[in-house]
Amino acid sequence: MPCPIARAGARAPPASARSATKSHATSTSRPAPGRARRSVSVAASDDDRASPSTSSEDAPSASSGGARKISRRGAFLNAAYLAVSIPLWRDVLHDLGYLHGAEDEPADLPEAPPGSGLQTATFAGGCFWCMEKPFDVLPGVLATTSGYAGPVGSKPDPTYREVGAGGTGYREAVQILFDPRAVSYETLLDVYWHQIDPSFADRMFLDAGEQYSSAIFPNDETQRDEAARSLANVQNANVFPRGVATRLFEPGGAAFFPAEKYHQDYYRKNAARYGFYRALSGRDEFVQSVWGVDQWARYTAHDVK
Repeated sequence: MPCPIARAGARAPPASARSATKSHATSTSRPAPGRARRSVSVAASDDDRASPSTSSEDAPSASSGGARKISRRGAFLNAAYLAVSIPLWRDVLHDLGYLHGAEDEPADLPEAPPGSGLQTATFAGGCFWCMEKPFDVLPGVLATTSGYAGPVGSKPDPTYREVGAGGTGYREAVQILFDPRAVSYETLLDVYWHQIDPSFADRMFLDAGEQYSSAIFPNDETQRDEAARSLANVQNANVFPRGVATRLFEPGGAAFFPAEKYHQDYYRKNAARYGFYRALSGRDEFVQSVWGVDQWARYTAHDVK
């Protein structure tokens, strides 16, 4: 899901620039983990790589053998990079509309059967690739769907290309189908705050544009009240020193449309590419700097590295 690299406050570049940048950038500034670990709880519920070093063995020598060793090592690294980055071009071509097929159709949206007691929760937290797994691993969560959430009256059935270009009112979001008897909405909110940087209304990590900003979309007044309390708790605790710009929508004020099939469960289906993007984004470093490594591991279900 190609997204732009831009400074805070910068206007999102066109979709083609965003796609090439996200897939093939080799460096980006990351938030420096300079704050102490926070111990603040934001919900009242109890539920709840490294740059290759140059060793003496790798150092160039006067012998041709040393040169060959460096060359082989470089070739290996280049091959590894290409193995990860070349497939990303396929996604870029999808995003730009040059490839068309079954994977470009909107995904099916799981719905709660009448009388089942199941509910849905919808959150925007930047790149939706990164927002599925932390909820998928929770007992009581039955499905997560990447999609686009925006104000009622916005163009229906938007595409990634349209949303990624900006100006549609939509945000990348994830909708969660859950059983409230096994996991509470309050717990989902708690997990949500541990995934994001809510400080900006026009970006999220390396992705610029309102379409990557944070928002909560309650389904009813009960969810709205719980989300408002959770938002106030975060604001009052000063967990995020730059403040909280997360928008809280009113019930019935937004619509959700599932994204294309190739975006769904991306962390499972394209693990190497997903890891490449996530490492580039700086999301994990930020979460660790705010909440600590232990909380990061708990709330993201990613192994500590």
